Amino acid sequence: MKRMSYRAVTMVLLFVAAAGAASAQCVVDFESFDLMGAEYLDTTETLVFNDVDGSGVTVMVTGNDDIRIYDLYLFGQDPSTTGQGMIDMNWVDYSNPAGTDIFFIPPVDSVYVVAGDFEGDDDSPIAITAYDSGDNVIATDSTPWGSGVGPPFAELHANAIGIARVHYLSGGSYMNSTFIDLIGFAATSPVDGTTWGRVKAQYR
Repeated sequence: MKRMSYRAVTMVLLFVAAAGAASAQCVVDFESFDLMGAEYLDTTETLVFNDVDGSGVTVMVTGNDDIRIYDLYLFGQDPSTTGQGMIDMNWVDYSNPAGTDIFFIPPVDSVYVVAGDFEGDDDSPIAITAYDSGDNVIATDSTPWGSGVGPPFAELHANAIGIARVHYLSGGSYMNSTFIDLIGFAATSPVDGTTWGRVKAQYR
């Protein structure tokens, strides 16, 4: 029998390891906040979610104005929306030109954001920009969101290796006056090197 080379054996082992990789959905959905029956809850300027879904990844949401967690049904009176979402804006002039930053520690390989508004003003575009640890732009995505547009929500994707930060911003007269319903990501496990499954849309 012909002996396999070291490289060939290594490639086989890598293939087997990848085939047996565990998969999981890693999602921050803002459901852990107790609103105590109210329409919204004021929170701190930075939200920290440790070891999301056992991925070993910490997600930090840094607000550039005032973060609130909303009951989406009570806020929008729309029977098609349930659960909670996050809004980060100045509640005096209803605008946040600086947007919202989402950090991933360690960096991840793809990010999925579900966002939207309730048939109000023109918020075009709703957009995300992904950066690596050197603050270089490595991925972008955007979608129009004109006046009168309501749920279903916008779906934004950033797929690139090493996403350390995602900047979220919506446009229009009242910039960033939209909500984020959930943040999902796929990452390489820092423990065993396997790849977590790609996040898919989650509607409640």
